[in-house]
Amino acid sequence: MAATARPFTEHNLNAKGGHADELPANISPAKKGLFSTGSWFARLPDILQDELLLAGRQRQLAVGSMLFRVGDDPTGLHGLLGGELHVIGSAPNGHDMLMAIHRSGDWTGFLTCIDRKAHPFSALAVVDCTIFLRLVLPR
Repeated sequence: MAATARPFTEHNLNAKGGHADELPANISPAKKGLFSTGSWFARLPDILQDELLLAGRQRQLAVGSMLFRVGDDPTGLHGLLGGELHVIGSAPNGHDMLMAIHRSGDWTGFLTCIDRKAHPFSALAVVDCTIFLRLVLPR
């Protein structure tokens, strides 16, 4: 039987803000532990961490592939389970500029989740990556 996401309600919280029982079967402790090394995810209550992980899916991204490009429609919130992504923008002179380096446990895509505008940067896999996609925004 597949585990289903539980709604965010007080009756399934314990005193620390987390679920009163163990992790659902489809959330691996290793995945949750990896994402908990990042400050954003680690600060979320346990129940919200579980909801994020229950609702997501995993995919592979080969070296040299783009997770998203400047101007692409919003694609959601992405967590990096393995590999390295370089976030690239354009300088005023038109040259590429390294904006950020994301490694295992990091998340990207926050801005487009908030403003629902096109991606202002590109994200390039500099090695093979395992991406966790939490949210796909409607087009």
